[in-house]
Amino acid sequence: MQKKNLKVLGYLFCLILITGCGLWKKAPEFEGILISPGKEKILQLYSVYHIVSYSKGGGLEKSTGYKKYYFDLYDAKTGEKYNDKSIEVGNGGSLKDMTETTFLITNYNSDKNRSELKIYDFKGNMKFDEESLNKINGGLIFDYSNRYMVRENKRGYTVEGDDGRIYQLDDESGKAERLNEDDLIKNVRRDHFKPIYSCYNDSTNYAFEGKQRNRLYLRIQHERDSFQMFKSPFGERKFKHSYKYYEEYKSLSDFIDGRIMGENRLDTVIQQTPDDYPFETGNMIFVFSTSKSSVKYEWIFTGLQKNDLQEKWTTTLTNPLAEKKAEEIKDVQLVGDDFIILTDQSLNRLDLNTGKWKWNYRYIKEIED
Repeated sequence: MQKKNLKVLGYLFCLILITGCGLWKKAPEFEGILISPGKEKILQLYSVYHIVSYSKGGGLEKSTGYKKYYFDLYDAKTGEKYNDKSIEVGNGGSLKDMTETTFLITNYNSDKNRSELKIYDFKGNMKFDEESLNKINGGLIFDYSNRYMVRENKRGYTVEGDDGRIYQLDDESGKAERLNEDDLIKNVRRDHFKPIYSCYNDSTNYAFEGKQRNRLYLRIQHERDSFQMFKSPFGERKFKHSYKYYEEYKSLSDFIDGRIMGENRLDTVIQQTPDDYPFETGNMIFVFSTSKSSVKYEWIFTGLQKNDLQEKWTTTLTNPLAEKKAEEIKDVQLVGDDFIILTDQSLNRLDLNTGKWKWNYRYIKEIED
């Protein structure tokens, strides 16, 4: 009995030592991912929860601890990391935007009942916080704004001051430039790409139809004029008749939960309401779908000719963790003739001419290892 008690005490002592040092870690959690405006860099933020105390009793488990936040920076062309090890970044927060040299995070301050923004460089150094920006800009307090975008490319971030005005915040100097109404249009920058089930643009309609697996249909509207001559007391008259006719095509492939890969954007400077547009390159559009209708699936990507929906290629984004967790697509960016596909588990670059992967980088696997 005494030996058993000593064994239990020894176990508890080791447990206290381990948890007291914060040596227990939960699996990393995905926090956010962004691609730079020039589409040359990818920044991924994740957190690790460190447990410092743990108790179990009465069928309940209780733990306390703290989160540490880390980021990695990747070359969008090669998928290679710029940093050898993940870089710790303050108290983390919500990843909002990035430039070619910095990124912006917002934290909620419960004492002030509002968000505060912080700007970091790619070495993990905080360049500006609310206090420093307040001093540089005559007492103004800023919040990250996604309500507007600037017509002209300007350095830094679009923010909203507590004076109700919109500013462009230079991420090198910290100085804020007030923007005029004419500089701004409603923001159509999206955090993620737009999955499209149906869209109608320029007399062309794409839509998925089907009660089970669905097919993509294409309907192209044409207008044609015809003329007829009629005799009248005043001589022959020429009458014009206009009528519409349609070409219709459907994909030979059928899909599980198929969607067109696209974006919601303003097509012209004067357009005020954004529309859905498919991504297009090389006279092709692109569909993504799932391999199964259950929660354990992989993503399938298919390239189709945009004028008749003939299939050019199809490829699968292989997920070794599919039996445990399906991948969530966070963003898709069209870069030249490639897609950069960002998920909560991997970074990927897909050649749209061939349907071949240029590279795949599974950062979740590396973090867990």
